[in-house]
Parts: sequence; structure tokens; C-alpha cells
Amino acid sequence: MILIVSFQIPVALASPDIYLKDSPASGVTVNPGKLMDFTAPTKTDPAYLTTSSGIEYYWYSPPYVGTIPGPKAHSFHLYYTATAPTTMTVTVYVAVQPDGSGTPSLISSKSYPLEAASTVTHVIIPDVIVIPETKLNGERIKLSLSSENPITVYYDSTATPSILNVVPPPAPPPLNSGWTSRPPTIDGAFSAGEWANPQLELTFPDFLIHALVYIVNDANFLYICVDAADAAYGDYTENLGDYCVLAFDVGNDGLWTEDVDTIFVIHGGGEVYHQLAGPGLGSYYGHCLASGRVHEGFDGAIGFGTSPNAPAQDHRIYEIRIPLSMIGASPGDTVGFSSPSGWDSLPYDASDGRHNIWPAWAVWNYLDNWGDIVLASPRAVGGILIPVVKAEILAPWIGLALAAVAVSVFAVKRRRS
Repeated sequence: MILIVSFQIPVALASPDIYLKDSPASGVTVNPGKLMDFTAPTKTDPAYLTTSSGIEYYWYSPPYVGTIPGPKAHSFHLYYTATAPTTMTVTVYVAVQPDGSGTPSLISSKSYPLEAASTVTHVIIPDVIVIPETKLNGERIKLSLSSENPITVYYDSTATPSILNVVPPPAPPPLNSGWTSRPPTIDGAFSAGEWANPQLELTFPDFLIHALVYIVNDANFLYICVDAADAAYGDYTENLGDYCVLAFDVGNDGLWTEDVDTIFVIHGGGEVYHQLAGPGLGSYYGHCLASGRVHEGFDGAIGFGTSPNAPAQDHRIYEIRIPLSMIGASPGDTVGFSSPSGWDSLPYDASDGRHNIWPAWAVWNYLDNWGDIVLASPRAVGGILIPVVKAEILAPWIGLALAAVAVSVFAVKRRRS
């Protein structure tokens, strides 16, 4: 059965485009500038810089370790005002040393005519650089702007980058699920002893909502709890628009596979959605609701109450039980997992728009940069488990041991007789 649901996860359209963001480029000693990052201005009154004729202004990326996927053309998005027509020159350097020194292996520059603009105007300077597949080991991408006549450039100064499209950082260590023989109750309430030892803690300032994520499994189900508890940065408001998104790369192959890869959404209205990958990268469609009982045991809940992490304050608590069959996994398997940019809601607070991306730089259309959950296997209890194959190998030795016992018993009987 296919159910088309009306709820939609807000999706940021990703592209290989470059935006500016105001943030210190720590450690840069050559041409100190501002950090080049990848988000468009979102504030009503964004940061701005007025250029002087012929002066270059530099931005630097963070130091990155990883591989730039490529070849890929990158366009530059400019938000500006200008009292007179002019020409803007954009130059990208791949790459420089962490302190800004060194000779880049690739430099690309493009000049672009700009019209006078009395209000903030958005232009796209296409194909500023084509970056081939490139491995970086702590270097930075450098960008410079210059103009013939003064212009005012606007850029974002507060928002977390919504799209990482130059160098994905390394994936985080896998999350190791714990084995449970006493499954938690999925009711949106976190009682003492129900969940222990969080596998993941999201903390400010890297994550805007402080949350503890608990992950356990048994032979049939994966259980996850997201506890948005912290005196300063938890979610202490109850809104129907709150939700939590859990996305799985089924098969852990780094590919968005139609009708296979899956998304779960625990929504503030109380419903739990199961969505499947659609035909295009990052597209999806509603498959079923937990309340429809299409998948036996599939269930989830959103609560607002106390927990051992915040025993005196009500806050948002999310719980879900996912049949392992829905993520194509068995105990001991590894499955890709994320709440990536574009669907970034681990969780989402509708009262102020805060949300978490995990892993911190994950994007919905680059699954290689997602994280992993390693499902636990059952623990042996009360003895040693010998696999069948090993038992076959040990069979001759077991036979000799039994023969020795038989000889001993026969000798004892003869002495008694």
C-alpha cells in the first residue's frame, strides 16, 4: 500500500555553489581574511563589506581532510548594492596551507559585469572554477573578491552553513548500538532506567539543540530515543510543528536507492511517518504511517515531560521502534544513518527554528558523508557458544575425549569387580 502524506520535510536545494559567511579564519597569517563558507544571507540585516577599488578581499575555508568530489563546476552567488556599474573579479585558489601560505595547484579567476543596484541584488557568476577530484589533508580553499568601483557585498553572519559543497570532512566514528533484552516502552516518556548510556550527545555551539541520542536493538527491532534536555539549550516548548527526522542508507552503499533507502519522521502532531526514496537523488514519497500497522511492530511517539537528564523541567522526548526488516539489516550489520542538512531535524524546535544536523556537515545528496550505526549482536549467556562449523572441526578431538572417558569408566568398573 502506498500512502501519500501531506507532511513534507523542508528541503534545501543543494548545489555546487559558493556563498560567503562572516567568521574568523583562525590560524591564517597570510592575507588574513574572513572565512569562506557556503550559505546565502538569511538575516533581515545581514553583514556587509564595502570594497575599495582594486583591493582584494580574502575568505578562507576551514582546514579540511577529505576528497573533493569532481570534476564539478562551482558558481559564485553575490548579493550586492552599487551606486554605479562596475566589474567584479572572483578568484578561487585550491588549495593553500592552513596558515594561508603555499602555492595552490589550481587557480581560477572570472570577471563579471555588474549593473548599478540601489537595493540588494542577487547575481550568479557561473562556473568560476571547475575543481577536479582533489584530496586535501588539512589545507584550505581560498577565495578573493575585487571590484573596479566600490560595491557593498552582503553575506550571512549567523546561520550555520546549510550546504557543504566543496570538501566533505571525514565521517564521524560509527555509533555502536547496545543490545537489549528489555526493550523500552515506546510512549514518549523517559523513565529512570529505561534508556542508559547515550550513544551520541549533541552539544552547543556545534548543535543548537542539546540532545542525547540513545540507540539499542534486539533481534528484531532498532530502538532510538532523542532526549532534548538541557537547561540552556534543550527544547522546553511544546509545539505541533516540532519533529525529528531519522534517515537510513539501507545497505550502507552511499547511494540514494529508489524504494529502498528510508526516512522516519516523528511529528509533533503525534503521527510517525515512513517515507521511501523516490526516483531522483534526495526525493522521497510517503509510504505509510505507523498507525496504519503496515509493518508489524513499527511505532513511535513524541512526548513532553521530564527525564533523568532534566528531572525538573518538561521538554521534548522522541522515541521510535523500527523493525530491522524496514532498514534491511540484522544484528551485527552496519547501516548508514543521518539527519542531514535539508532534513536536519535531530530534532527540530518549531518555536524558534533551531535544528540539528548530524553528522555536523552531512548533506542529503552526498550519502558518503553520512554516519553509521553498528547494530549489536546477542551476547552469550551461561556458557560458551560453539558455532556449527567449529563443532565439526572439533569433532575428532571431542571423540577422543569421549573415548578417554569411556576407558576410565571401564577401568573403574574392573577395579570394583
